Amino acid sequence: MMKELQRVQEKLRAIDSLSNCIQKLDSKQSKEVAYLIHRIADSDYIDTTLSHEITGWKIQANKDLFVTVSI
Repeated sequence: MMKELQRVQEKLRAIDSLSNCIQKLDSKQSKEVAYLIHRIADSDYIDTTLSHEITGWKIQANKDLFVTVSI
């Protein structure tokens, strides 16, 4: 029972963070993130593939926070 609760909480945290990212993306990217949210909701748990996609979209949405340094 506790493991199931932990899985659901992990999925909800991911969905929450991605829904915040949607606001920072253009319409095409927003649709892709919305589809990812749908896949997370349908999945039993967040595997490494989903985890990598979540991280990638979080970075993409917050790319303005990163600094480019030329050497």
